[in-house]
Amino acid sequence: MKTDKETGKLFYRLEEVSRITGLEPKVIEAWEKDFPFLHAGQTGNGHKIFRQKDLDIILRSRNS
Repeated sequence: MKTDKETGKLFYRLEEVSRITGLEPKVIEAWEKDFPFLHAGQTGNGHKIFRQKDLDIILRSRNS
């Protein structure tokens, strides 16, 4: 099975980031407010989306 990085996926919804990292969505949203280098965007429907770069940062921060 290919990882998300191998599939070339560029954006992840908040729910996907939560599933991948094992963190609750409210924790990820709190980190977004606390860390200025995390930049979630929004879809036209108002769903939060994160770039691969943001997912990598969250994964590194979670493991620290």
